[in-house]
Amino acid sequence: MRQSISNKAKELAIKVGGEAIPLAELDDFHPEDGMILANTTSVGMKPNTNATPISKKALRHYSLVFDAIYTPKWTRLLQEAQESGAKVVFGTEMFINQAFVQFERFTGLPAPKQQIRETLARNT
Repeated sequence: MRQSISNKAKELAIKVGGEAIPLAELDDFHPEDGMILANTTSVGMKPNTNATPISKKALRHYSLVFDAIYTPKWTRLLQEAQESGAKVVFGTEMFINQAFVQFERFTGLPAPKQQIRETLARNT
């Protein structure tokens, strides 16, 4: 059964010179070697930490995998990406950089980046 792809996904893919394909077809999709995968879904977030949006088999061609989820820090997607040889970027990086910008916009002062990083490290 073929999954439907939203018009929004198709439009975005066209804008970046790509093609939108259903998740079910990702196992057989071979992007150019060295591509980056960015997961911005909630799949794998607590409490469903065993879920992953993409199979381990589909990760084999990616050199870098980013997961926007920050709880848990090590999602199944990131664990499997690392096992497949990809570099990984945690969702906490996006989260913390958003915090820096929000602090600076709200206070008009430079963000205490090291203090924020240390606080996040103690609590994740």
